[in-house]
Amino acid sequence: MEILITNVGSEPIEIDADSWELKEYRDTHRAAELTIKCSRKVPITRYAHVIASEGRRVLFRGYIQQPRIKNIKTRELLCKGEEDLLLRRFTGRYSYVPSQRRLIHALKSDAPNQTVDAYGVTRNVGLLFMANSLIHYYGNVITSGTPHYDWVALGSWIYKLPGLGLNSRIGFANIYSLGLLLPRVYNWDEFVNTTTIGRYSDATDLYVKINDSDHNIGFGPSLPLFAENAYDTGVKLGQLDQPEPVLTGNCQTP
Repeated sequence: MEILITNVGSEPIEIDADSWELKEYRDTHRAAELTIKCSRKVPITRYAHVIASEGRRVLFRGYIQQPRIKNIKTRELLCKGEEDLLLRRFTGRYSYVPSQRRLIHALKSDAPNQTVDAYGVTRNVGLLFMANSLIHYYGNVITSGTPHYDWVALGSWIYKLPGLGLNSRIGFANIYSLGLLLPRVYNWDEFVNTTTIGRYSDATDLYVKINDSDHNIGFGPSLPLFAENAYDTGVKLGQLDQPEPVLTGNCQTP
């Protein structure tokens, strides 16, 4: 088995495993587990990314939860599958309208489509996209002060989200309000005076604006805001055997 390990901020390295054991569970709440024994000389850090494969078949994707020293020569790596990260993600409040959404819409990991898809749906937000992209700013709207995780109201439907600028993990990620893409604006005066829908970022903070009555109903901390894959778990939607069953009941995330 080929094992590639990527420490944070480093290039992938292939390691030689003395032994390995892979456990997969039927219980969807239990992530796959991979235990690897290798030389202590291999430079490995906690939370490094792990891919184990045989030929073209990927057997495991995950991260090192705990590296342990077994003896003077051996290191043991306890790894969890990427799906474990989904248990540490949240969803925004979002409804999948009965008879208008199909199974594939609920599970999608792609960014929301801005044009009509094959099923007549626009700006759909899938659960995996939420898990990888939801901005966790669900505080109050304030006009002064600097509490954490609050939206600062600047007027004219402009809000500042402190700490989410270009130097943050969000960086240049696309920003969506629900499924609506907020076009990037590079000039502050243009953003304030002429932009109707958009986002502006400086090194420190993120600014969002929806001065449009068709789209700004509920615009604020209670409306989910997404930065595309800024909090990526690595879990993406693959091939569905039956993508087209229609959701017939009311399905709403918390």
